[in-house]
Formats: sequence, C-alpha cells, structure tokens
Amino acid sequence: MAVPEWQSAAVSEGFGRPIYDILDEKAWNRVFGGRIPVTVGYCLKETVEKSPDLVQAYVNACYRAQQWIRKAKDDEVVDLLHKPHMETFSRETVLESVRYYRTIFDWDFVVDEADYARGEKVWIPTALDKPIPYAKAVDMSFVRKAQAKYKS
Repeated sequence: MAVPEWQSAAVSEGFGRPIYDILDEKAWNRVFGGRIPVTVGYCLKETVEKSPDLVQAYVNACYRAQQWIRKAKDDEVVDLLHKPHMETFSRETVLESVRYYRTIFDWDFVVDEADYARGEKVWIPTALDKPIPYAKAVDMSFVRKAQAKYKS
C-alpha cells in the first residue's frame, strides 16, 4: 500500500509492483461493492460544537482547493506542488500522480450513507471496535455550505 509516487518508483527501480490496482473498477467493485470514503476530513465533535466557523473555514478551503485542482491543467498542479513539496520525485512522476488522483477523487466531497456502510468493511475492526452510525459520524452540513458558496 503506497501513494502513487512510491508505486511508480518501486516499479521503475525494480524493487516492487502493485498486486492490486485500485484503478481497475471491476476489481474495486468486487472487493468493496462501490464507492467508499477514503480521503476525508476528521475533527472532534467538540471542535464542531465550539468552533463551527473554524470548521466551516477549513471545509471551505479544502473544497475550494479541490475545485481548483479539478479545473486546473495537470501541469499547473505539478508546477504548484513539485519544487516545494515533492522535489525528491521527478516532475514526470509527480505528473503521473496528478493524473492518477484525478481518476479516483470524489470532487463533490459527499459521503453518503451507502458509501459509509461499504467503508465499514474496511475500518471495522481495524480502526474501530464496533460500528458508529452514519448520523453520529458524518456531518455533511459543512460540505453543503461550501458547495453553495463555491458553485462550480
């Protein structure tokens, strides 16, 4: 399990190769049955209750950045990331990574109940001892506000 840059390096340098391609939709659906939330923002319930404006600002920033990435050319994203954050990788490797992520991102930031239920197969019992109901774990109100503010 590795980020695309590491997978690419492992293959090109001959010391490894992926055994499961998450980009293969048939293979993915055979294992998971559809979408699952994999890259999400977490925060404490206490933070949501005590600092909702801060949480909203964070969600707005993440959503707005995601929409910029969605609309930007691959080279623009690489120009922003390569030198300051990923210089240990070749520009071409970073470009491959950007293209890879474009195929798996959920641009709308929505985690619906069915996706959450499929995800439980992944994190129970690995990360959680018992299920947490969707309504207690997921609050899409911040995402809906961000979507309304930054309609694309």
